Amino acid sequence: WPLSASAQVNLSWNDCGSFGALDKTDLCTSNAGLAGTMYGSFISINAPQCVAMEFYLDMIESAPTQSAYWQIDGVNTAGCRAAQATFSAAAHNHYGSTGLAFVPVPQIVGITGACENVDTLFKVKSHVPVPLFFSQTGQLTLEQALQHYPGVYTTMVSGRDEEIEDERHLRQFLLTEEEFDWSMVSPGAEYDEEKMYSAMLEHIEAAIKAMSRAVVEHHGETLESAFGRDVAGLAASFDKPFHRISYQDALKLLAADGFPDLRWGADLTSAHEAKIVEVLNAGQFPRPVFIMRYPKEIKFFNMKVSERDDRVVLSADCIFPYAGEGVGSAVREHDGAKLTKRLLGSTMYRLHLERGGTLNDFGWYLEIVRSGRTQPHAGYGIGNERVLQYLLGANDIRQVSIFSCMARQTCDWVVRQHA
Repeated sequence: WPLSASAQVNLSWNDCGSFGALDKTDLCTSNAGLAGTMYGSFISINAPQCVAMEFYLDMIESAPTQSAYWQIDGVNTAGCRAAQATFSAAAHNHYGSTGLAFVPVPQIVGITGACENVDTLFKVKSHVPVPLFFSQTGQLTLEQALQHYPGVYTTMVSGRDEEIEDERHLRQFLLTEEEFDWSMVSPGAEYDEEKMYSAMLEHIEAAIKAMSRAVVEHHGETLESAFGRDVAGLAASFDKPFHRISYQDALKLLAADGFPDLRWGADLTSAHEAKIVEVLNAGQFPRPVFIMRYPKEIKFFNMKVSERDDRVVLSADCIFPYAGEGVGSAVREHDGAKLTKRLLGSTMYRLHLERGGTLNDFGWYLEIVRSGRTQPHAGYGIGNERVLQYLLGANDIRQVSIFSCMARQTCDWVVRQHA
């Protein structure tokens, strides 16, 4: 292992309830009886005598300008921090220049702060005897703000109560969201849901390209030297449109490329999405892909059912090379009766009832739509780390997550037995 002779290994015994330190030479002797794998500043140990042990390095002799805690799987995390800062600043510049208002959203909310999977909500204890959660999305809050603005955006920390973090899943990440209404598309004109849908896709692509261009412009040298990216190819790809394919055509593509058993209504996995990106980008520098018009049964209750094809909703997921799904989006249902019916028939609502919730928990949102206080609108959420993963060409999302990197130093997610 690439440690200096005086390096120390601080260890936490998840099941044994003790703490201590081993010298590097101890780990290499038969006395330790350990076998492990080095991941930058993180060592995963196979220790039969103590289940789920995790070791974190304290690099005593590390260089003054580089801490071991900021190196994960060989990735320069300082470069990630700088790229993330530029990405966020570019988001504010882009949305401000398009006339959107920034709206802060609450981090502790009721059930309306949930995405489809309510089982991944972090529960929050409070002196107030009501069910509260750490927010996963600010979408409904932004829709609430459309009572006062034609277009709004925010950047928030989204939480997912995942059992583990892995190469695709984080427990905390930055989420940038936009909601805009019909007046920003064709003011005074009769509402056209297909035109609204097209405008939404254009908004997403423009936002992604604005943020991406800023990262390449300010950090191109780092992307090339530290992450091995073809910066010229990446920059040139921004001048071309994202690929687009319907869910139905995606099933046909997948059936011809190794997934013959997929049927209508199947929720596409990361392997399916990666294959779609691979096939559509064959022979060219890879660009993101919009997968459009998913079956209504597998999507969020407030996504508008298409008038042209009532099997699908006016939704689109944006799939990125390396990273997978990085954007979820849809035109929102603005008919109060249809919205309520979709909610009552949703898996999300069934799970909410099983956990003691009621329809009244959605009452404020349903009333806003039912009373027509907002115009027809659309919106989306961008997972910042997923886009950065694509820009940096990282295969593991933890490599671009500052939250994940810090948690490895603090050990906040390491199970300990307390006296």
